Amino acid sequence: MAVLPAQSSTVKRLKQLGVESGKTVNLTFGKRTKSIIMVDSGHILFSFLPVDKLVEKLFSNQEE
Repeated sequence: MAVLPAQSSTVKRLKQLGVESGKTVNLTFGKRTKSIIMVDSGHILFSFLPVDKLVEKLFSNQEE
């Protein structure tokens, strides 16, 4: 799994490739995309949360 900021040009190209291949899940709820999650299956998830907050939420339970 990779969490990437949506602003870089490389990530924007990956985003477009994901849309073209049909392997995207939009989790922005109509808000601006701030981060992109890439998973092992090749799916790309769009999130409105910034990268730091998203990483914090994803991995907060693993510290216990």
